[in-house]
Formats: sequence, C-alpha cells, structure tokens
Amino acid sequence: MGAQELNDPTPRGYLPELVGGATDTGPTRAENQDTFWIPEENTATHLGSLILVADGVGGQEDGAVAAQLAARTVHRVFYERRQQGESVSTALKNALERANQAVYEEGQNRDVRRMGSTFVAAVQDEGQLIVAHVGDARAYLVRKGAMRQLTRDDTWVQRQVDAGLITEEEAARHEFRNVVTQVLGNKPEVNVNLSQTHALQQGDIVLLCSDGLYDVLEDSRMVPILTGNGAKSAARLLVEAATDAEATDNITAVVMRMEPFLPLADETTLVPPLVPDADEPTMVPTTAPTIPVPPPAVDKKDKVSKWLILLAIIAVILIVATPLAFWLTSQHADGQPVDSDMLPPTEAVSPTQENPAALKTIAPTVTSQRPTATVQSSVATIEPLATVTIPPPATALLLPTPTILVVTEPRGCVNDGQFPYVWNENQITNGDCGITEYGLGAGAEVRILSDQSLLGGGTCGGSQFLKIQSVANPAVEGWMREALIDEIEPGESCSP
Repeated sequence: MGAQELNDPTPRGYLPELVGGATDTGPTRAENQDTFWIPEENTATHLGSLILVADGVGGQEDGAVAAQLAARTVHRVFYERRQQGESVSTALKNALERANQAVYEEGQNRDVRRMGSTFVAAVQDEGQLIVAHVGDARAYLVRKGAMRQLTRDDTWVQRQVDAGLITEEEAARHEFRNVVTQVLGNKPEVNVNLSQTHALQQGDIVLLCSDGLYDVLEDSRMVPILTGNGAKSAARLLVEAATDAEATDNITAVVMRMEPFLPLADETTLVPPLVPDADEPTMVPTTAPTIPVPPPAVDKKDKVSKWLILLAIIAVILIVATPLAFWLTSQHADGQPVDSDMLPPTEAVSPTQENPAALKTIAPTVTSQRPTATVQSSVATIEPLATVTIPPPATALLLPTPTILVVTEPRGCVNDGQFPYVWNENQITNGDCGITEYGLGAGAEVRILSDQSLLGGGTCGGSQFLKIQSVANPAVEGWMREALIDEIEPGESCSP
C-alpha cells in the first residue's frame, strides 16, 4: 500500500500490521476446538478484508473439525462470490450458509449425532464494516476508549434477557449462559445474523472472539490492552490475560485496527529527564552544548605583589589591636564588674511552637470528633467529653424480603406430527422405538431438560431426540423426537 492510501482518512484495504490473531487451548481443556482466519499477503483484500473466529461446540463430536471446516468454507466462498460481483453483505451471508451445509453434510458422512461450531465474521471494505454471526461468538467495536458489542448472542439466556425476565448482569453469571440456540452444522438450514453497515473511523478497533475470552475478561480489562498495543500484540495479550484469569474454555481473539499503532520509543533508549523545580516547565535544549572557556592565565609577578599588599594590611591591624587589647585587660584586672551596658540585652523567651522547651504544658492533639480545646495563656486545657446515651429504637426495623427471580427452563409445545411418543434413553440408543404406553397429544407443554440431542438408529429412523418432561404430568419424562417439539419464548403457552 502506498503512502497516499495510508494517509487517506478513509480506511482501505489491508496492512499486515493492522490485523492479528491468537488462540490457546486454555488452562483446563485438553483440545483446542477454536480456530481463526485473517488475511494473508496474497489475499484479494480489494474485495474486502475478511476476519473470522470459529468455536467448535465442545459437547458435540468433532468440534475442532467443524470449526476448521466452517472457517475454510467461509473465506473461500466469500471471495468467490465477491469475484462474481455480489455485494459484501450478500457474499458474507451466502458464505455462512454454505459453511452450515458443509458441516452438516460432514456430520452425516461421519455418522455422528451432531457436530457444529459457533461463528463470527467481519468484513472491512472501503471504510465500512459488516458483521455476520451464528451462536455466541462475538464482535466488538472500540472507539475513543469505549467498547460496544456488535453482535447479539444466540443463547437461551439472551432470550430471557430479551423477554425482560433477567438482566444483562444476571445473564453474564447465569449457569446456562453458554447454552446456544443455534450453531453452524446442526441442521440443514441456519438463520445467519447479519448486522447493519457500520461506518468506521480512524482509530477504531474491531475485536472478534470466542466465549472463552469474554466470559472471564470484562470490557474494562480488554480496552486498555486493545488501545495500548498493536493488533498482533493485543490479540496475544488478550489471550494471555484470559489464561491468567483461569478461563474454562478455549480462548481466541482477532484484532483489526483502522490505523497503524505508534508505540513509544524503547525504554532502554530514553534518557531520564531532569526533575524541574515546582511550577517551572521542563526546558529541553535545542542547541548544541556550550564548550566551557578556560580562565585567562595569571602572571606570577602579579601573585607576588598581591601577597606583599596582604601582609602589609595584616601588620597594620596587629599594631593597632595589640595596645587596645592590653588596655581592656587592665580595666578588669582590679576586680571591678563589667558595665552591664556593655552586655547585649537579654530577650524574654515566650512559649511558642518554634521554641517548645519554653512551653509549660503541651496540649494533646484533638481530632474533629472531640470538643475543641480551650487555651488560656500558655496552658491548654481540654474540656471533658460528654457521655452520650443512644436510646434503643422504639420498634424493630424490618428489612424488606429480597425478591428471588426464578428463571424458567426452556420449554416447547408438542405439534401435530406423527408418533408423539416418549421413549427412555436405552430404547433410543439401541434403536428400539416401538410404540410405548407414554404419549403426549398435540398442544402439550413440555420442559426441555437438555440441549444435547440423541441420534436414534434402527426403528428410531435416524431421528434426533430431545430429553423432555411433561408440564402437566411430571411423571412423564424421557426422549421425544426433536421434530415434534416447537420451542416457545419465555412467558408463552401452548394452545391445543
């Protein structure tokens, strides 16, 4: 990129020093199922600078494979669609939908119950930013020291927030905060969340990350790292900070800056400045230092003549002072007192703080909680403290009972599909889905007890099953075909 483009106030294209990424397994996980992608030197960034983070779902099989496959598919399909003339938003949405199909088909080929990945991608093109995501991987924008989240999590807890049942603060600590409602690869189709177009400014910083980062680092911890470092260093330091904070998941961060970071000079090359006097500005010399000029040489004859004059003066002083000293001694030798007028007057010493020895009594230090001491002459007297009796309250104070917010579990309604039966786990695992005595009619409301489904074989027809419990009859608990359950929003009910 040339100097003209670099100085252009509108961000364009890609510079290697403006983007960086880092990922780590974290202190508790055995495998890293996160992955990221940033532009390489041969990337066609004139079609848009794409960055992305993928987080394989840990509770499902082959999460790492799902994340890597999704990442490869998105950046390949995005640039293919851009070369075909599609807009950035259309190409990005199509790329995520194609990645969903690729992961889903791979799961079918591997004959696994489910494999999936959360995903977030951002494209910067001609100073405009567009973000797409599925799941709870996030995108942030940092502008002038303030951090703003650009994505909204696809999680059950976020639905509770949207319904007004819990607050954002409660959601951040909720035990179900990582239960996602959709990911790439779990189903043949996916609803891609596509953001509006954000106009970028010089100095803006974009952060993409997995939940392993923001779960343990608050915005106040991340902002100084992002604003005080280059893209590559910031990504690495964020991951290290999350590791130090004992993250319980894999950690990934990708950082993109809209202008180069200008670090301070190396501290080893700095010269410590002189400490100026109070209220005086520090002066920095702007000219070369002045070379000191040696004093002029002194002639030896001049030195000798000066010594002769000094000796003559001393001799005169001695001649005059000796008779005077003899006369004074003779005046006191006869025992007569010396005239008091010849002595210097004696000043009376008053007790002051500058002369503490003259004080008769030193007043103790009195705090603002004690009565002020009354001072008379030079002695400080302290008035006695008054005894204050606090009467007991006439009636006991009743504290309000704290309100306990009960968060309901995910619920659903049984639709009018075929075979609305409930099986136990062994039947699903063994593929023995014969007709059972337990069944639920259309419109029955159920609790969804687990977000992880089971894949049934044999007579179960290769369907996915969810663990549920009947709301009307809690004794009916087991596994029902996922296709028969329509999830409902908090506060909604089922109508027969």
